[in-house]
Amino acid sequence: MSASAVRSSASARASGRAGGRGQPSCYPLPSGGESRLASANGDLETMNFAQGFGFSLLQLLFGVMDLYTWILIIRALLSWVSPDPRNPLVQILVRLTEPVQRPLRKLVPPHKLGGLDLSPMLAILLIPAGLCWTFGEMVGDRRQGWAVLGAMVAIFVVLLGVCYVSEQSGNPRTRALGVDPVASAMQPGGNMEGKEARFGIANSALWATATTAASNGSVNSMHDSYTPLGGMVPMWLMQLGEVIFGGVGCGLYGMLMFVIVAVFVAGLMVGRTPEYLGKKIEPFEMKMAMVCVL
Repeated sequence: MSASAVRSSASARASGRAGGRGQPSCYPLPSGGESRLASANGDLETMNFAQGFGFSLLQLLFGVMDLYTWILIIRALLSWVSPDPRNPLVQILVRLTEPVQRPLRKLVPPHKLGGLDLSPMLAILLIPAGLCWTFGEMVGDRRQGWAVLGAMVAIFVVLLGVCYVSEQSGNPRTRALGVDPVASAMQPGGNMEGKEARFGIANSALWATATTAASNGSVNSMHDSYTPLGGMVPMWLMQLGEVIFGGVGCGLYGMLMFVIVAVFVAGLMVGRTPEYLGKKIEPFEMKMAMVCVL
Protein backbone atom coordinates (compact mmCIF):
# COMPACT_ATOMS: atom_id res chain seq x y z
CA MET A 1 0.00 0.00 0.00
CA SER A 2 1.35 3.40 -0.89
CA ALA A 3 2.07 6.08 1.72
CA SER A 4 -0.63 8.35 0.33
CA ALA A 5 -3.22 5.59 0.68
CA VAL A 6 -2.16 4.93 4.28
CA ARG A 7 -2.41 8.64 5.13
CA SER A 8 -5.86 8.95 3.54
CA SER A 9 -7.09 5.85 5.39
CA ALA A 10 -5.77 7.16 8.71
CA SER A 11 -7.35 10.55 8.18
CA ALA A 12 -10.68 8.91 7.35
CA ARG A 13 -10.55 6.87 10.56
CA ALA A 14 -9.65 9.95 12.58
CA SER A 15 -12.47 11.96 11.08
CA GLY A 16 -14.87 9.10 11.78
CA ARG A 17 -13.77 8.98 15.44
CA ALA A 18 -14.10 12.75 15.72
CA GLY A 19 -17.54 12.59 14.22
CA GLY A 20 -18.52 9.90 16.70
CA ARG A 21 -17.33 11.99 19.63
CA GLY A 22 -18.55 15.37 18.48
CA GLN A 23 -20.81 16.03 15.56
CA PRO A 24 -22.86 13.03 14.45
CA SER A 25 -22.37 11.90 10.92
CA CYS A 26 -25.30 12.30 8.55
CA TYR A 27 -26.91 9.26 7.00
CA PRO A 28 -29.37 9.37 4.14
CA LEU A 29 -32.98 8.72 5.17
CA PRO A 30 -34.63 5.61 3.79
CA SER A 31 -37.25 5.85 1.09
CA GLY A 32 -40.26 7.79 2.40
CA GLY A 33 -38.44 8.79 5.60
CA GLU A 34 -38.68 12.50 4.97
CA SER A 35 -42.45 12.37 4.58
CA ARG A 36 -42.82 10.30 7.74
CA LEU A 37 -40.59 12.70 9.66
CA ALA A 38 -42.61 15.68 8.44
CA SER A 39 -45.83 13.90 9.42
CA ALA A 40 -44.46 13.16 12.92
CA ASN A 41 -43.45 16.80 13.38
CA GLY A 42 -46.88 17.91 12.26
CA ASP A 43 -48.57 15.55 14.71
CA LEU A 44 -46.36 16.83 17.52
CA GLU A 45 -47.22 20.45 16.73
CA THR A 46 -50.92 19.58 16.62
CA MET A 47 -50.69 17.81 19.98
CA ASN A 48 -48.87 20.74 21.59
CA PHE A 49 -51.45 23.17 20.21
CA ALA A 50 -54.33 21.01 21.50
CA GLN A 51 -52.71 20.71 24.91
CA GLY A 52 -52.09 24.44 25.16
CA PHE A 53 -55.61 25.22 23.99
CA GLY A 54 -57.04 22.80 26.56
CA PHE A 55 -55.17 24.40 29.45
CA SER A 56 -56.13 27.88 28.25
CA LEU A 57 -59.77 26.82 28.11
CA LEU A 58 -59.48 25.36 31.61
CA GLN A 59 -58.01 28.60 32.95
CA LEU A 60 -60.88 30.52 31.36
CA LEU A 61 -63.36 28.13 32.99
CA PHE A 62 -61.71 28.62 36.39
CA GLY A 63 -61.88 32.39 35.96
CA VAL A 64 -65.59 32.28 35.08
CA MET A 65 -66.33 30.04 38.07
CA ASP A 66 -64.40 32.32 40.42
CA LEU A 67 -66.30 35.32 39.09
CA TYR A 68 -69.64 33.55 39.55
CA THR A 69 -68.66 32.58 43.10
CA TRP A 70 -68.03 36.23 43.89
CA ILE A 71 -71.44 37.10 42.43
CA LEU A 72 -73.07 34.55 44.75
CA ILE A 73 -71.20 36.01 47.74
CA ILE A 74 -72.25 39.56 46.84
CA ARG A 75 -75.88 38.44 46.48
CA ALA A 76 -75.72 36.77 49.90
CA LEU A 77 -74.21 39.90 51.52
CA LEU A 78 -76.88 42.15 49.96
CA SER A 79 -79.62 39.98 51.44
CA TRP A 80 -78.62 41.21 54.91
CA VAL A 81 -79.34 44.88 54.10
CA SER A 82 -82.66 44.49 52.22
CA PRO A 83 -81.69 46.27 48.98
CA ASP A 84 -84.20 47.96 46.72
CA PRO A 85 -85.47 45.27 44.31
CA ARG A 86 -85.96 47.93 41.61
CA ASN A 87 -82.24 48.74 41.58
CA PRO A 88 -80.77 47.69 38.18
CA LEU A 89 -77.67 46.17 39.82
CA VAL A 90 -79.80 44.11 42.21
CA GLN A 91 -81.95 42.90 39.31
CA ILE A 92 -78.85 41.80 37.38
CA LEU A 93 -77.57 39.86 40.41
CA VAL A 94 -80.94 38.17 40.83
CA ARG A 95 -81.08 37.15 37.17
CA LEU A 96 -77.58 35.70 37.35
CA THR A 97 -77.98 33.76 40.60
CA GLU A 98 -81.61 32.63 40.65
CA PRO A 99 -81.16 29.83 38.03
CA VAL A 100 -78.69 28.19 40.41
CA GLN A 101 -80.19 29.07 43.79
CA ARG A 102 -83.84 28.30 42.99
CA PRO A 103 -83.39 24.49 42.65
CA LEU A 104 -81.24 24.45 45.80
CA ARG A 105 -83.95 26.26 47.78
CA LYS A 106 -86.36 23.47 46.84
CA LEU A 107 -83.96 20.93 48.30
CA VAL A 108 -83.37 22.95 51.49
CA PRO A 109 -86.41 25.23 52.04
CA PRO A 110 -85.51 28.31 54.12
CA HIS A 111 -88.83 28.20 56.02
CA LYS A 112 -87.78 24.87 57.56
CA LEU A 113 -84.51 26.38 58.82
CA GLY A 114 -85.90 29.42 60.58
CA GLY A 115 -85.56 31.61 57.49
CA LEU A 116 -81.93 30.67 56.86
CA ASP A 117 -81.23 30.41 53.12
CA LEU A 118 -78.47 27.84 52.55
CA SER A 119 -78.63 28.01 48.76
CA PRO A 120 -75.62 30.38 48.38
CA MET A 121 -73.46 28.12 50.55
CA LEU A 122 -74.56 24.99 48.66
CA ALA A 123 -73.87 26.68 45.32
CA ILE A 124 -70.42 27.77 46.47
CA LEU A 125 -69.71 24.16 47.46
CA LEU A 126 -71.23 22.40 44.45
CA ILE A 127 -69.71 24.59 41.72
CA PRO A 128 -66.05 23.89 42.65
CA ALA A 129 -66.92 20.28 43.48
CA GLY A 130 -67.71 19.87 39.79
CA LEU A 131 -64.05 20.58 39.06
CA CYS A 132 -63.24 17.09 40.34
CA TRP A 133 -65.26 15.66 37.45
CA THR A 134 -63.53 18.12 35.10
CA PHE A 135 -60.16 16.90 36.34
CA GLY A 136 -61.13 13.28 35.65
CA GLU A 137 -62.18 14.20 32.12
CA MET A 138 -58.94 16.07 31.45
CA VAL A 139 -56.66 13.22 32.55
CA GLY A 140 -58.79 10.65 30.72
CA ASP A 141 -59.77 8.72 33.84
CA ARG A 142 -62.97 9.69 35.63
CA ARG A 143 -62.08 7.41 38.55
CA GLN A 144 -59.31 9.82 39.53
CA GLY A 145 -61.81 12.66 39.73
CA TRP A 146 -64.29 10.59 41.74
CA ALA A 147 -61.50 9.50 44.11
CA VAL A 148 -60.55 13.12 44.83
CA LEU A 149 -64.21 14.08 45.30
CA GLY A 150 -64.75 11.08 47.60
CA ALA A 151 -61.81 12.14 49.77
CA MET A 152 -63.20 15.68 50.00
CA VAL A 153 -66.68 14.47 50.96
CA ALA A 154 -65.32 12.04 53.55
CA ILE A 155 -63.22 14.72 55.25
CA PHE A 156 -66.11 17.19 55.22
CA VAL A 157 -68.71 14.78 56.63
CA VAL A 158 -66.44 13.46 59.40
CA LEU A 159 -65.36 16.91 60.55
CA LEU A 160 -68.94 18.20 60.40
CA GLY A 161 -69.99 15.37 62.70
CA VAL A 162 -67.15 16.12 65.12
CA CYS A 163 -68.05 19.82 65.21
CA TYR A 164 -71.78 19.20 65.72
CA VAL A 165 -71.36 16.57 68.45
CA SER A 166 -68.82 18.70 70.31
CA GLU A 167 -71.02 21.79 70.24
CA GLN A 168 -74.20 19.92 71.09
CA SER A 169 -72.51 18.24 74.08
CA GLY A 170 -71.60 21.64 75.50
CA ASN A 171 -68.91 22.56 77.99
CA PRO A 172 -68.80 20.27 81.04
CA ARG A 173 -67.63 23.17 83.21
CA THR A 174 -70.94 24.96 82.74
CA ARG A 175 -72.81 22.01 84.28
CA ALA A 176 -71.07 22.67 87.56
CA LEU A 177 -72.59 26.16 87.47
CA GLY A 178 -76.11 24.78 87.09
CA VAL A 179 -76.46 25.31 83.33
CA ASP A 180 -78.59 22.64 81.63
CA PRO A 181 -76.94 21.69 78.29
CA VAL A 182 -79.65 19.20 77.29
CA ALA A 183 -81.75 20.18 74.26
CA SER A 184 -85.47 20.61 74.89
CA ALA A 185 -88.51 22.35 73.44
CA MET A 186 -87.50 25.55 75.25
CA GLN A 187 -83.79 25.66 74.37
CA PRO A 188 -81.39 24.20 71.77
CA GLY A 189 -78.99 23.05 74.46
CA GLY A 190 -75.28 22.59 74.02
CA ASN A 191 -72.79 25.42 73.72
CA MET A 192 -74.78 28.44 72.54
CA GLU A 193 -72.13 31.02 73.36
CA GLY A 194 -71.36 33.11 70.28
CA LYS A 195 -74.30 31.66 68.30
CA GLU A 196 -77.63 33.13 67.27
CA ALA A 197 -80.72 31.51 68.76
CA ARG A 198 -82.50 31.45 65.39
CA PHE A 199 -79.71 29.30 63.89
CA GLY A 200 -79.02 26.96 66.79
CA ILE A 201 -76.26 24.38 67.08
CA ALA A 202 -76.81 22.43 63.85
CA ASN A 203 -76.86 25.37 61.42
CA SER A 204 -73.97 27.09 63.19
CA ALA A 205 -71.78 23.96 63.09
CA LEU A 206 -72.70 23.34 59.45
CA TRP A 207 -71.85 26.87 58.39
CA ALA A 208 -68.60 26.94 60.40
CA THR A 209 -67.44 23.70 58.77
CA ALA A 210 -68.49 24.71 55.26
CA THR A 211 -67.05 28.23 55.34
CA THR A 212 -63.60 27.00 56.43
CA ALA A 213 -63.68 23.94 54.15
CA ALA A 214 -64.36 25.98 51.01
CA SER A 215 -63.30 29.52 51.94
CA ASN A 216 -66.60 31.23 51.17
CA GLY A 217 -65.70 34.08 53.52
CA SER A 218 -68.85 34.21 55.68
CA VAL A 219 -69.75 33.21 59.24
CA ASN A 220 -72.96 33.01 61.27
CA SER A 221 -71.32 32.29 64.63
CA MET A 222 -68.17 33.17 66.51
CA HIS A 223 -65.61 30.41 66.00
CA ASP A 224 -63.52 31.47 68.99
CA SER A 225 -66.52 30.67 71.25
CA TYR A 226 -66.65 27.03 70.17
CA THR A 227 -65.60 24.19 72.43
CA PRO A 228 -62.01 22.93 72.09
CA LEU A 229 -62.93 20.05 69.79
CA GLY A 230 -65.57 22.04 67.94
CA GLY A 231 -63.15 24.91 67.35
CA MET A 232 -60.48 22.47 66.20
CA VAL A 233 -62.54 21.66 63.10
CA PRO A 234 -62.58 25.13 61.43
CA MET A 235 -59.00 25.76 62.54
CA TRP A 236 -57.74 22.48 61.05
CA LEU A 237 -59.65 23.06 57.82
CA MET A 238 -58.02 26.48 57.48
CA GLN A 239 -54.60 24.97 58.16
CA LEU A 240 -55.22 22.41 55.39
CA GLY A 241 -55.51 25.34 53.02
CA GLU A 242 -59.30 25.18 52.58
CA VAL A 243 -58.92 22.44 49.97
CA ILE A 244 -62.30 20.74 50.52
CA PHE A 245 -64.28 21.50 47.35
CA GLY A 246 -62.68 24.92 47.16
CA GLY A 247 -63.73 28.52 47.09
CA VAL A 248 -62.05 31.61 45.69
CA GLY A 249 -58.43 30.82 44.90
CA CYS A 250 -58.22 27.42 46.55
CA GLY A 251 -59.55 23.89 46.28
CA LEU A 252 -58.63 21.22 43.75
CA TYR A 253 -55.02 22.24 43.19
CA GLY A 254 -54.37 22.07 46.95
CA MET A 255 -55.90 18.62 47.22
CA LEU A 256 -53.74 17.43 44.30
CA MET A 257 -50.65 18.52 46.23
CA PHE A 258 -51.70 16.23 49.08
CA VAL A 259 -52.35 13.46 46.54
CA ILE A 260 -48.81 13.76 45.20
CA VAL A 261 -47.35 13.62 48.72
CA ALA A 262 -49.54 10.62 49.62
CA VAL A 263 -48.58 8.71 46.45
CA PHE A 264 -44.89 9.44 47.10
CA VAL A 265 -45.06 8.17 50.69
CA ALA A 266 -47.05 5.10 49.63
CA GLY A 267 -44.46 4.34 46.95
CA LEU A 268 -41.68 4.47 49.53
CA MET A 269 -43.62 2.16 51.86
CA VAL A 270 -44.09 -0.56 49.23
CA GLY A 271 -40.67 -0.12 47.64
CA ARG A 272 -41.87 1.01 44.21
CA THR A 273 -41.17 4.08 42.16
CA PRO A 274 -44.06 6.47 42.94
CA GLU A 275 -46.19 7.25 39.91
CA TYR A 276 -49.38 9.24 39.47
CA LEU A 277 -51.39 9.35 36.25
CA GLY A 278 -48.64 7.38 34.50
CA LYS A 279 -45.90 9.90 35.38
CA LYS A 280 -43.07 9.34 37.82
CA ILE A 281 -42.95 11.56 40.89
CA GLU A 282 -39.36 12.77 41.08
CA PRO A 283 -37.50 15.10 43.48
CA PHE A 284 -38.57 18.24 41.62
CA GLU A 285 -42.27 17.38 41.93
CA MET A 286 -41.86 16.59 45.64
CA LYS A 287 -40.04 19.84 46.30
CA MET A 288 -42.77 21.86 44.62
CA ALA A 289 -45.49 19.88 46.43
CA MET A 290 -43.84 20.50 49.80
CA VAL A 291 -43.52 24.22 49.05
CA CYS A 292 -47.27 24.32 48.36
CA VAL A 293 -48.07 22.30 51.50
CA LEU A 294 -45.91 24.51 53.69
